[in-house]
Amino acid sequence: MSESLTLAFGSRGGSVAALVFFAAVFALVGAAAARELRRRGGTARATVVVGAALVLGPILLIHVSSTGGFYEARVRDGSLGMRYLLWPVEVDVPRAAIVRADARPAFRGRWRLRLQTTDGTEYESATSTRAVVESAAQRVLSMTPTP
Repeated sequence: MSESLTLAFGSRGGSVAALVFFAAVFALVGAAAARELRRRGGTARATVVVGAALVLGPILLIHVSSTGGFYEARVRDGSLGMRYLLWPVEVDVPRAAIVRADARPAFRGRWRLRLQTTDGTEYESATSTRAVVESAAQRVLSMTPTP
């Protein structure tokens, strides 16, 4: 039997736009701080490190806290393929290995789908509404073979 179902979480376009916007803002802050450090006699190496830290640090924190997780899950015959925002790689998990799928609150009324496999690995979706996440959890569980 050939089953195929795609579950979507969050807005991939909106998340990319937010990351680009914040990257531009923090790039300006990092460039200004590096320029000021250089003006005050800092070494070239120190200015690069400070500038990069002021750009990459906040962007990584935003990604981990807000835009992290898989945005799309494709349920197929024997696996669940998860696609993330920034990586073109799709993670495939055998459906038989999924032991738990539940909706968990994230922040500010947003929810995440958490999947746990038999080896203890946890996968987490991007944030979405409670209804979307709870429905996705039910669908994944209904399509997962019971032991």
